[in-house]
Amino acid sequence: MKRYIRIIILSIIMIFLVVFTYIKLSNNTIVDSEQLNEIMKFELKDDVYYLNDNFDSDIYSVEYRDIVSKKIKELKSKNKSLVIYNAYGTNDLSVNLYLKTKKLSYIKYTISVDDENIDDFTRKLKNKGKNNLVKEHEYQIIGLVPGYVNNIKVIVFDEKNNTISKTNYEVDLTGVKKISSRLDTYGGKDKYISDGLFTLFSKDNIYLYDNKGIVRSHIILDKYTANDILFKGNYIYYPINKNNIVKVNNLGQIKDVYYTKYDITSDYILDSNRILFISDDQIISINLKNSDVEKIVDCRELFNNDLDLVSMEYVDGDLLLSSREMSSILKVNNIDKKPAIQYILGNSSLWDKEYHKYIYSYKDNLFFGQSEVSMDDDYVYLLNNNYVTKENYENNKDVYDKLGIENTDEKTGTKSLFYKLKVNDNKKEYKLVESYVLPYTSSNGSLKKHKNNYIFNSSSNNTFIEYNKKFEIVNSYKYSFDVSKVYKYNYKNYWFK
Repeated sequence: MKRYIRIIILSIIMIFLVVFTYIKLSNNTIVDSEQLNEIMKFELKDDVYYLNDNFDSDIYSVEYRDIVSKKIKELKSKNKSLVIYNAYGTNDLSVNLYLKTKKLSYIKYTISVDDENIDDFTRKLKNKGKNNLVKEHEYQIIGLVPGYVNNIKVIVFDEKNNTISKTNYEVDLTGVKKISSRLDTYGGKDKYISDGLFTLFSKDNIYLYDNKGIVRSHIILDKYTANDILFKGNYIYYPINKNNIVKVNNLGQIKDVYYTKYDITSDYILDSNRILFISDDQIISINLKNSDVEKIVDCRELFNNDLDLVSMEYVDGDLLLSSREMSSILKVNNIDKKPAIQYILGNSSLWDKEYHKYIYSYKDNLFFGQSEVSMDDDYVYLLNNNYVTKENYENNKDVYDKLGIENTDEKTGTKSLFYKLKVNDNKKEYKLVESYVLPYTSSNGSLKKHKNNYIFNSSSNNTFIEYNKKFEIVNSYKYSFDVSKVYKYNYKNYWFK
């Protein structure tokens, strides 16, 4: 009798597992590689191929990458011209264009939607040919607007700029509502606005917006907030989570995934054939050729302090670092052999006496409280958040009162500031040469030069602003989701010519 009961129970369990597996496949959950190969299909609709969505898989996995690449290769072998929506799953406001021409040629495209408040988006595509001329064309076209039917006009030109062909494609994104298609904009001195796409770093996502505040690209991450996109040759690099950095070509295809071993806790930069990143006050190097990971500087030991490093820049073999905990700028030289402190820009009251010999002099009290730092020649640029945590303030109340710190609240505060400092290594001193008042941003936010302008993000106010070189507002933008940093890139020599 017990044997029969066991058989019945096992049978029920097997039936449950079969039904559960069917339900899983029907509700977009992760499948294995064999199932993925069988289920994954590109389906043609109005001259555009779409990947069917009755499955879910990790787009960054080796299995997904291999299978989707194989299926795209099969489609290319059967079609002289081919358009695929979000071909590799990494950018859902894009299509990939594959086209063969008899003559050497280049391509321009225009994306338009039926909305008089949304301008056409026109770009010249970059290819690998000499003088940007090829017969076999492969591109990722970005600029699609969610919530609309997008018309894509593709124009092929010969080397003398004569039109060879014009083709129109339609991509229906009326069902895509999750992405904020436009931002509220507040004009200023628009004639100074720079070319490029504002690049917003948010949790799980990287968004690209044009100068009118219209979203033009959406890069998908893995439950992580990236800090930046790094450019090298025909590739971009960015972390998809705290332990993996991807190398992506200009088709949106992932060419490599680098396992970092250490958690990426804040900033990362590109140095020749390696990426340097901050992991809990340590500087870690990952080799882009062989994926070797190495700890090159332990700043906790070097400075004998918890620094809370939030920003860094590589300067002629040295590192410029921003310590939020110590409200100081640090420069470390000889990083690959025997790292040594070159200088500290900060207030001596916050440092033990053994480090006072490294502190460059300044005639007045100057509080940094910065989140971002960069250097150009002998000038240091930084964003002074004018903020310190309540805990740090209580622990060093006399010091921070003396320095004039004004804010301990993350959301509301008086102001933040831009500083431009002139550093003199011979005299071991620095001076403030420029300072501008900015809207308040506390522990996050960003400030970075773009051409002759500055791009500033206030996470506390959900606003980013483009300023001209006199710090006059060129244009400002309001967003309704969490954004840690905003930079601006033109993506030339990656997508565009």
